[in-house]
Amino acid sequence: SELFDYFEIVQVIVNEKTIDVHLDEMNILPEGYQTEKLISNGFHGSVVIQDFPIRERALFLHVRRRKWQVESSGHIISREWDITSKGARYTKGFAAFLKEISR
Repeated sequence: SELFDYFEIVQVIVNEKTIDVHLDEMNILPEGYQTEKLISNGFHGSVVIQDFPIRERALFLHVRRRKWQVESSGHIISREWDITSKGARYTKGFAAFLKEISR
């Protein structure tokens, strides 16, 4: 659910075997930086995460995290996300499902 709280869908591409959903992080300041002057500084490269298939099509989420520059220091910051299963490119829910059916 945090995907839809902090990310917006910018493009959906439906092919014969796949659905690719492109998501960009919204310009919502990270916690702890509300008192700082931050300048939006584009996005990190896209990360591809596989999620539950939809109607027999593989679903791939193309997620771009936003970066900001702290005006006073020049440091680049971004929010850390914990949406993938450790060591895999699957959402946590999809990875748990695959692990369960492989038992």
